[in-house]
Amino acid sequence: MGGVKCPQGTLRRDSPQVHHGVSADDPWGERRDAIRARVLRARAYRERLDRAEVSSQAELAQVEGLTPARVSQLLALLKLNPQILAELEDEEVEGPLPSEPALRRIAGVRPPEEQRYRFRRLCREAGAAKPSQHRPRPESGVRRRGLQHLFDQARRWQEALDRGEARSLAEIGRQEGITGSRVAQVVMLLHLHPDIIARMDVPAGERPKGITSRQLRSLARVGDVEEQLRRFDEMVVAGRRSAGAHDSRSTTPQTQSLGSIPYRQLLVDPGVPNSS
Repeated sequence: MGGVKCPQGTLRRDSPQVHHGVSADDPWGERRDAIRARVLRARAYRERLDRAEVSSQAELAQVEGLTPARVSQLLALLKLNPQILAELEDEEVEGPLPSEPALRRIAGVRPPEEQRYRFRRLCREAGAAKPSQHRPRPESGVRRRGLQHLFDQARRWQEALDRGEARSLAEIGRQEGITGSRVAQVVMLLHLHPDIIARMDVPAGERPKGITSRQLRSLARVGDVEEQLRRFDEMVVAGRRSAGAHDSRSTTPQTQSLGSIPYRQLLVDPGVPNSS
């Protein structure tokens, strides 16, 4: 089988050609495999809904051990141009590929021709980046704490679901020794806009102050992208004000009232103002 030109110009895996400097040892294979699995899951979910095996997305989410928002995200992939979907499902195609959040944003674009244009553009942009940026993060000798640790857990658990290593959040919870509800809370962080994740999944000293994981989980439930970003900006501003007020209180000299000074000190301490 020869090289086949796909919508964005990627190649089949048995082609001796190279696309964007990517050889037959495709560094994008893991991402393509994960996206393919998610598209197939989305098709299975759509079939179950169409056959009335479940009455709603909420019921489907409960049966699958997912959040309703996650089911909605997966189904959104089916709104992609059929040619894009055909490539995502083709096991022989290799080369750069946008992330799932980027694909969902493309799926909301009309008309379909505009989707194809944006898809090709994002593939080119992804191909220009270093392939190592798109592989799973290697284990580090330094333990990631706080929000970074939660984001790592969320990605790992979501990948376990996508690869079929776990059938539900409850099963992951049993494996981890925690409740399925806690797993759902952590995985919910992946529903945040990629720009928000990029700003929060960093060491504590580098991210906006005053924003907690509880606030982020609440924000992740906001389905509208623009509204989610707007609320995040408000959180950042509120955090800055709170931090500024705290710094101001900690650096302002405290005036001691005369009523709190012992009587003997009033008599002998020349630094205490004379009230007479």
